[in-house]
Amino acid sequence: MIRYQLICDEEHTFESWFANSAAFDSLSDLGEITCPICGSTQVRKAIMAPNVSPRTRQKSSDDAPRPASSTSSEVATIADSDAPVDVSNNSDAAAQVAQLVEAIRQVRDEVLAKSENVGSRFAEEARKIHFEEVEPRAIYGQATSEEARDLVEDGVDFYALPTLPEDRN
Repeated sequence: MIRYQLICDEEHTFESWFANSAAFDSLSDLGEITCPICGSTQVRKAIMAPNVSPRTRQKSSDDAPRPASSTSSEVATIADSDAPVDVSNNSDAAAQVAQLVEAIRQVRDEVLAKSENVGSRFAEEARKIHFEEVEPRAIYGQATSEEARDLVEDGVDFYALPTLPEDRN
């Protein structure tokens, strides 16, 4: 699995996980990667610093202790959040990511439990609700990238449900 920081053509930033670099390229070419904020499919990779763990080595008698670098702290921001996640301590970062994923899972599960699955008719049903042709209700389903763009152009408010790591397995 590989995680990329992504940016849409509206300059919204977000993260997404992919099986490998080729998977990102393939999905991007098909227009299947969408911005969770605006629904744009014009998405590119942002510049990211590599997450490289320092190599440990055995201490010899000649080695003097080295002071910690004052620039060793790295900060990553998730989906335009104002609260940065400090990744200078990998175990803390892993715990923070696990907490974030669990919070997203709980929100998603609640939305699914309290909404009607309209499947591939999502765009049609969302438009009917927006234009008050049917009683308002909470719905979820699937929409193509083109349908999502059309909904945005029509002023229909909707949000993409987050994809969690287990959804890709």
